[in-house]
Amino acid sequence: MIAAGQVGIPDMMKLDVQGFELEVLKGARQALGITEVIFMEVSLLKLMGPRLPILHDIVAFMHAAGYVVFDIVGFYRRRRDHALAQTDMVFCRENSPLRRQEPLRNDFDWDWGNYLDKT
Repeated sequence: MIAAGQVGIPDMMKLDVQGFELEVLKGARQALGITEVIFMEVSLLKLMGPRLPILHDIVAFMHAAGYVVFDIVGFYRRRRDHALAQTDMVFCRENSPLRRQEPLRNDFDWDWGNYLDKT
């Protein structure tokens, strides 16, 4: 649809294609590098079959396309042993304004959440 000019290149893509993320991304080459954010479910275990991609395959592909992990927003564990099986990951362009680095003013610039001892 993008190649045919029916729709423009999106600012954000969400993929939930049960192990076929790399195939979808390969078919979306026109959007890669322009689309700011790509959100997708990524497997850590070969749940969908031995030939389908897992975390390191997806991260390597996205890095080669100019993207980096921006956030990890969900976790799904396998029932029998609670191993981390899938996660929802957000990738953004490596040169994205979302990654703008600013120097820390002090140790409290980070959002430490529950990890910071507040006493």
